[in-house]
Amino acid sequence: MSSAIERPLARPGNTIETAPLGLLVLQPTTFCNIDCRYCYLSQRSENHRMSPHTVQAVARFVRDIPLRDQRLSVVWHAGEPLAAPVAFYETAFRTLKAEAGPIEFEHHIQTNATLINDEWCALFKQWGVHVGVSIDGPKAINDAHRVDRANRGTFDRVMRGIAKLREHGIPFTVIGVLTQDALKAPEDFWAFFETLGATQVAFNVEEQEGINALSTLTEDGYGDFRRFVERIAELRRSGPKLRQREFDGMRGHLTAPPGSDLQRADNMPGAIINIDFEGNVTTFSPELLGAEHDDYGTFHWGNVHRDDWQGVVSHPNFRKAYADILAGVALCRETCAYFSVCGGGNPSNKLTELGTFAGTETQFCKLHIQTFADVVIEELERELSSGDLKEDVLPQSNPVNTGASKPAKEVDIYLAGAGIAFPAHLTIETVEILTACKRICTNLQESMLTGLPQDLKDKCISLWPLYQDGRIRSENYNDVFNAIVEIAEVERPIAWLTPGHPVIFDSVTTSLLNAGKLRGWNVRVIPAISSIDTMLAELGFDPAHGMLIHEATGLVRRRIPLHRTVAAMLLQPAVFDVNVAIIDAGSKGPDLSPLRDYIAEFHAPDHKCAFIRSSSGFGEPDLVTWTALRDLTNVPYDRIAGSTLFVPPA
Repeated sequence: MSSAIERPLARPGNTIETAPLGLLVLQPTTFCNIDCRYCYLSQRSENHRMSPHTVQAVARFVRDIPLRDQRLSVVWHAGEPLAAPVAFYETAFRTLKAEAGPIEFEHHIQTNATLINDEWCALFKQWGVHVGVSIDGPKAINDAHRVDRANRGTFDRVMRGIAKLREHGIPFTVIGVLTQDALKAPEDFWAFFETLGATQVAFNVEEQEGINALSTLTEDGYGDFRRFVERIAELRRSGPKLRQREFDGMRGHLTAPPGSDLQRADNMPGAIINIDFEGNVTTFSPELLGAEHDDYGTFHWGNVHRDDWQGVVSHPNFRKAYADILAGVALCRETCAYFSVCGGGNPSNKLTELGTFAGTETQFCKLHIQTFADVVIEELERELSSGDLKEDVLPQSNPVNTGASKPAKEVDIYLAGAGIAFPAHLTIETVEILTACKRICTNLQESMLTGLPQDLKDKCISLWPLYQDGRIRSENYNDVFNAIVEIAEVERPIAWLTPGHPVIFDSVTTSLLNAGKLRGWNVRVIPAISSIDTMLAELGFDPAHGMLIHEATGLVRRRIPLHRTVAAMLLQPAVFDVNVAIIDAGSKGPDLSPLRDYIAEFHAPDHKCAFIRSSSGFGEPDLVTWTALRDLTNVPYDRIAGSTLFVPPA
């Protein structure tokens, strides 16, 4: 949020904005005919199969859901899909085509390839199925982990299946899992894939995921992993340019125009819908199918035989999971330098490694995102210095508006800051933009809007009265976001006028930026004064001497170290470790003892700290409450509400 105030945001109803469907993952069978040592699936020894009746219900379920593209990609996965017979797919493909109305399907099968024969190849060609093969490299590397239930390697059987694909002229991609064994032989590993005949190779790191609680890739081996990736990059430069998902994808992210932050489909409800053999529905990571968790329960939030999509997203367990996924993405955005090329981390990995969706960095992040990003950045710098970098892959800067101060007509939504002392902090630019907008959505109280000129006040829609106290904060933010989007669908340009600076800790702003990308809207941020600015002015502290700015709960949960010689500004202590909104001034507030105890690991008990709340009135002083660290929990809540905790250097 742009000020220390806990924003009350809501509207009538309880709908959730979901992304258009881009990927449908279906589980034809739970059974897998091999037994990979790193597999995350708990039911791979059980032989359950999706019925024709369930396939019909799937078609009915998806036909009314908005799609991202004209053709819907369907991945048959989460077991060995070829363990179901050819006849199953002939019926399933026809059923989906007949029952799903106007939807066109593009079928994908991810297989271990051990069962591929002429009959399967005929099916692939008839229906244009995209085939992905799982193989981990040369025989010694593959057979160290991809084994059957008799502990025999699968390499020779996989290669026979690949030979059938090549015999029938069927293109295929490959996914290889990077284990410690692969890291020992990068030259053999890469040479194998270069000669395999695949159109693309993708690397999955061996993950802690699902029931697979261990990985051969440990923190002690990060250096080995980095050297492996660097060596693969060298081999790619010196040989044929086989498409490689991680290198090519990361290069695309790093050379995208400024502001083109990556959005992870597995963090966006509805972008990926996963349906198991019984018709149970989940979204986000496909790996959640069949999983259970002490805090979140099962991840079956509906069933295609009895529920529609709105029923799924209304399920209380979905809402709890989504709230924490949003919290985790927000923490990643605040703390991680790799956010723009990651999008907030994989929720399934967070759940397995951290025990919660509301977390940040995982081993998967360090290996699969950060390492590849670092190596590709070095590669781009090398090409740039040598003059080998093509101009069309350089990131293009945003155009500079050198004309009059009136806003450009093509902007759809302006994200404008109201400052802290409203309306005194409104800039001339913001006033001109608000004048040009057709509607102004705001979370300022109606009484505060009286300070605006009448023509601006008449266009304002205040969402403050709609706030629901005691509700999960992310749900409040999501509802106000939906209200703004509904207005923007009817008329534009509109403005979102929010206290402080719009992109400093404001969930609604973040959602609007993401929604703009999905809808092709031009969303522009207008700078403003934030509470960080006003608090530093009140304290007379120069942040150039060093300062850590972090959300208080995230600091303690992630155990981010403080330094005695560096100041810290900890946001939202008034809702420390609480995910519901608190606006009742009579509240006793949260238990701050864990925050006190964590700070005490770095500072003495008598170290002076200050709760500071910026004044919203012109010329009025900020409210500053100094206290010894040991007495942090004794400060009355009315002095903590809406404040930020300032911890000066020792």
